[in-house]
Amino acid sequence: MTLAEQWREIEAALPEDWGSARLELTVAEDERADEAALMLSPFTPGRTGSTFRVTVQRAAHPERVLRRLDAAGVRGRLDLLGAEEP
Repeated sequence: MTLAEQWREIEAALPEDWGSARLELTVAEDERADEAALMLSPFTPGRTGSTFRVTVQRAAHPERVLRRLDAAGVRGRLDLLGAEEP
C-alpha cells in the first residue's frame, strides 16, 4: 500500500472537524531516509534514524508530499499518533 493510500485510510478515520494530525512515518529502506527527510521538510519533521514524526495541518494537504514520496519509490509505514480539533 502506498503512503498516499495509507494517508487516505487515516484521514477517513479522523474526526470530521480535525485541524491537525500527528503522524509517524517509518521508511522501509534506511538508505532512503535522507531522501524522505528532504521531501518531508515542509512539515519540519523530527527524526530518529529512518523514523519521522510530523504534525500536519488539514489545510497543508499532506497527501501531496506523500504522493511525491510514492513517486520517488520511497516505501514505508504511516501511523496516526493523534489528532487535534481546530
